[in-house]
Amino acid sequence: VGGRPAAWGAPVVVPAGELLEVGAVSAGVRGYVAVRGGIAVEPVLGSRATDLLSGLGPAPLAEGTVLPLGRPAGAPARVDTAPQPGPPAELVLRVAPGPRA
Repeated sequence: VGGRPAAWGAPVVVPAGELLEVGAVSAGVRGYVAVRGGIAVEPVLGSRATDLLSGLGPAPLAEGTVLPLGRPAGAPARVDTAPQPGPPAELVLRVAPGPRA
């Protein structure tokens, strides 16, 4: 936020006019950013997510993408801000082929 690192897995306030830079995911396969008020794009089948395989949803994010934000409703949610451990160095998962295999 504003060129400063933020804690892993912790809520972060991004003041109006500041830039949130999200780097590459270094562990796991996905990264998530939640925005109070949501992302203001048209829902498709009840979702505002992009599905690259089906082509449903808004355009995929690319460098320089500016997301329209929705208006927050109510007070911010209270969140446990205790430090979270980082991802494990090694994780073993059982995998079964799914419908997209």
